[in-house]
Amino acid sequence: MNLDPHTREELARGLRSNTLVLFLGAGFSTGATNQLDEAIPVGETLCRKLWSFLRFTQEYDGASLQDLFELCLRRDKKQLSFLLRDLFTSKDLPEWYQLVPKIYWYRIYTTNIDNVVEKIYDFDGVGTKLEVVDGRRADYKDRDQFLETIQLIKLNGVDLGDPESLTFSCLQYARRASENPTWYDHFVRDYS
Repeated sequence: MNLDPHTREELARGLRSNTLVLFLGAGFSTGATNQLDEAIPVGETLCRKLWSFLRFTQEYDGASLQDLFELCLRRDKKQLSFLLRDLFTSKDLPEWYQLVPKIYWYRIYTTNIDNVVEKIYDFDGVGTKLEVVDGRRADYKDRDQFLETIQLIKLNGVDLGDPESLTFSCLQYARRASENPTWYDHFVRDYS
């Protein structure tokens, strides 16, 4: 990757001052396999999985993830939680993921609900501990001043066994917007 000199200096300054924030979206997890020995699904692949879960007889029609997840919540939450665990519990990770803990991040934020980052920090030889924070439910907490742990803020929730506690559907996003989204606020502050 070619970075211009200004960007290189900004990154070096961030490393020296421990202000680098890592944000991970869905694409980050696609290298990992899940309990079904498939790549962790994102986008249309996830939509097709939910479409199948809903047992629609016609071909997938391009419905949005938000709408499909809302329908799944109305169908069978217990079976949905089993599906989410199968889809988003990582089994195998490629070796390149071991690069992530080589940097001591100020904080790690993710919209992902999988456990890929947790598994990365479980690799042998990773000396830094990870503190997983439920970005939906947890109050703000300062990061470890002794730098022994890094906070992983899971903005859309952590409990695959409780699909209602995650944020995927339009109604869930609307409810979150009406609350005081503490960790979203801190994400914006940390990122800027």
